[in-house]
Amino acid sequence: MLRNLLLYISLFTILLLSSCNPKCDTSLGVTAQLSITEAIAGMEIMIQTQPADLLRNEIIYAVEPNTGAEVRVQKRFVRDRGVIVKMPENMTGDVELLVEDPDCGGLIPIANLGSRSADYFSDNPNFVTPILPEIVIPSLPVIDPIDITNAWISPQDRSYCLWFGDFQKHFLSNPDGSPIDEDPSTPKIDTTFFDSKFLDEKSFEFAIGACTENQDESLFHNNPVSGVVDFENNYIQIFIDRTGNPRVGTVEEYIGSFVDPSEVLNSGFMVGGACIENPNLNQRQNLMVLTSQLTGHQLLLFKAVQEGD
Repeated sequence: MLRNLLLYISLFTILLLSSCNPKCDTSLGVTAQLSITEAIAGMEIMIQTQPADLLRNEIIYAVEPNTGAEVRVQKRFVRDRGVIVKMPENMTGDVELLVEDPDCGGLIPIANLGSRSADYFSDNPNFVTPILPEIVIPSLPVIDPIDITNAWISPQDRSYCLWFGDFQKHFLSNPDGSPIDEDPSTPKIDTTFFDSKFLDEKSFEFAIGACTENQDESLFHNNPVSGVVDFENNYIQIFIDRTGNPRVGTVEEYIGSFVDPSEVLNSGFMVGGACIENPNLNQRQNLMVLTSQLTGHQLLLFKAVQEGD
């Protein structure tokens, strides 16, 4: 009789505790969205949830594909965005991400990610631009206009370059096509259209010949670039047309903004110089970060020439 009574008391206690822990059920419903689906081992990825701070104080693990070991990952919280985690350096394969449930115990699956070696992304037509291993969160609301005309180089691959021509200049004209001004040699600039900052048609993506032996075979050589650069709203949108390259054959859209050097965690990225870092040059001050709308990967670029070089 006493044994049965103790058994009933134990079962009642378990049921009572489980029924008084509503967060346990809520945690099991965690759904997360990753900023990318394939990453270089060791790089950062963002995990977004609703609400954004859902995983702020939780412990996150990555499951090693070969051994099944659960490896705790580094993370940082970005307000109104989510958490950024750093993938383990030597972990490659299809990785499951888990979150520790402090209420119910155990680990809850939240997402899956392809963690790849750097070689996987090399000369891969699905990932043409160099990949930024850290996540940059731009915060500058506006930026003073700069002369964008120049080469913008990736510190991750210094043979990669976007050349931006000057902004398009459109002129007001009469119905017959003649300039409005009496003197045809001094056409009047349509400043309304000019201020929209459309890139000149002479803008393009290219591989710096001095930095690579296979310039013409590069996936990012001599591809037209179009788009808009809006300083007032610190907004950049470009389209890289790679339809002329039979191995790629697509137009890829990038959206981004100019960033302050302090917003890039690894300031060593911004040492100037094409092909290799040039220690005689100052840290680059004109930076932009662009996010591929196709892959989710970020592309960091610095202006090759700046005042003081």
